[in-house]
Amino acid sequence: KQSLNPQYGKLERRVIELVDRMEPATAKEIAKEIDVTPRTVRRKLNNLSKLGDIQKEDNPGKGYEWYANQSQDGQNPL
Repeated sequence: KQSLNPQYGKLERRVIELVDRMEPATAKEIAKEIDVTPRTVRRKLNNLSKLGDIQKEDNPGKGYEWYANQSQDGQNPL
């Protein structure tokens, strides 16, 4: 499996774990699981997306849904 960036904090790691487990996952669903605001989760999701660990798809009526990216060997990054 692809390893996560060692500089990720506890919250980033938890967000990626939840995206992987719940996918597709919304910021609101993740925020409810870890008891932080959806805004905080969206910020983390956008940063993780820029780094290539997750990706988003727009689902009209529901908003963005997030997915864990697959590594080259087909495994999720966890």
